[in-house]
Amino acid sequence: TFEACLRFMKVIALFVLAFFIVSPFCAVAKPARRTKSDVANYVWSVHVSWFGPSGYHNLSYFQELRSNGYNTALLYVPWGAVEYGPNEFNFSVLYAYMNYTLEAKLKVVLVTFYSVAPTQYDVDPVPTFLLKNGELEVNPDGQPDLPPALSWWNLTDRFYYFGFLKALVNSFNSYTNLIGYSINFGWLDDGWGPSSPPYGSGNLPMGYSASDLREYRNYLQSQYGTIQNLDRAWNASFSSFSEVTLPLPFTEYWPYFQQFRIWSINETYSEIYALIKSLSDKSLFLYFGGSASDVYALQLPEVYFQIAKRYNVTVLLDDADHLRLSILMSNMARIYDVNMMTEWTSENYGANNRAYYGYYLSHISLFYPRLSGGDYIFFVRSGQYEHWETFALNAMAVSMYNIIKGAPPVSRVALLFVALPGYTQEQVSIQSAEIEDLPTQSFTSTSPYCSYAVITPTEIDSGLVNLSQFRYLVLMTPQSYLPEGVTKALNRWEKSGGQLLSSTSSLPSSMCFAQVDGST
Repeated sequence: TFEACLRFMKVIALFVLAFFIVSPFCAVAKPARRTKSDVANYVWSVHVSWFGPSGYHNLSYFQELRSNGYNTALLYVPWGAVEYGPNEFNFSVLYAYMNYTLEAKLKVVLVTFYSVAPTQYDVDPVPTFLLKNGELEVNPDGQPDLPPALSWWNLTDRFYYFGFLKALVNSFNSYTNLIGYSINFGWLDDGWGPSSPPYGSGNLPMGYSASDLREYRNYLQSQYGTIQNLDRAWNASFSSFSEVTLPLPFTEYWPYFQQFRIWSINETYSEIYALIKSLSDKSLFLYFGGSASDVYALQLPEVYFQIAKRYNVTVLLDDADHLRLSILMSNMARIYDVNMMTEWTSENYGANNRAYYGYYLSHISLFYPRLSGGDYIFFVRSGQYEHWETFALNAMAVSMYNIIKGAPPVSRVALLFVALPGYTQEQVSIQSAEIEDLPTQSFTSTSPYCSYAVITPTEIDSGLVNLSQFRYLVLMTPQSYLPEGVTKALNRWEKSGGQLLSSTSSLPSSMCFAQVDGST
């Protein structure tokens, strides 16, 4: 029962507090606490697909969401479901859903995407007229994704997507229960697209359409000015930019293509968020999911955190079941001062699995004080999972905030995580190992308790992290991968008493204590 779950909360709270001290997630500095009103306004959301098992949702469906503990619906708006012709929209279903959520006292985040596999029961997100006449994204062999996705850099397709976003915001921004928009480009939370079967034919990356090639050449010209400058930089012998082709992975010119694809993420999301901010003062959300080492999809968390900081975007991690990804991103959230939500695929653990409660709370607590709420995967009425436990879990999460006083431990030990963009096969191997080597319990040490922060070279170089607050720094990659400026900063830090260690080193027991609000 709900009361039994709440009684169980005290036991779980002690478990998670211990997890805070033993486990590796501490802030690099004591952050500002969220206020009580912030905690009360946490978002406890559930994904709502366009269709349900029996077709369109009705009022009772949304009322049942509310009765099960959710206060927000992440409502999917498949582009292809509302734009039936060029600049011709039919929002009648969405108007009905928004009115249902108002009556059910649910807040709403509208979720849109440029290209992604349709969810169960849902229509394809790409409008039919663009699937027929638009340009599809392909791999180096010219094979499209399955289901098909639009070319990232086809300007006509982008024009229609931006027009759809503008129409959506202008039509629904006045709803008082609408709290924001989750606007994604490329694949929903997969950057440049998945590269493993059944997606990404032949286990090759996407990004090889004719429009991508055109934009790549334009990008290179803007970077180098003349083909002679490019030739000198690349040690190449092109006579014009029109001779430059899209390189295969890990070939000679692949690093420059990766730089272009990273630039494309920054450029596109900047355009999207600038557009939405010009039309609305509602919150912005960004999905990030799956991995921190997929070089084909370019799932590089720090790229997205830099965008999120610039535009005040809440990052939604899909999904926080992955402990090491949660450790990495919770540290980035505190350093970049970016709010986070955590998505959970909780049906994997059973409806009444108390071990899952501790697992959930220990992960979601990683994100304090930047936590904005928790998100659950699809609620299917009369389906196999109904998340009856949501009330208790949400109450426990808020209680955990109060127990730890809104801040995680502070440590003088940090891991230096180097995000590698996959220029070579060696970088791919190192990046995968770097993620897997993030400790999840404690360091090798004579003491059983050793918390740590995770920092990056970019954070050091940009001044977001001050090395003087750390006594020990554990390097997770070969030092040759560090930028020159960061290497110089580390040398100065070592001269002032800091100790640089390898990931296999033991830490002195005197340093392995976590500190929470002044007490060890």
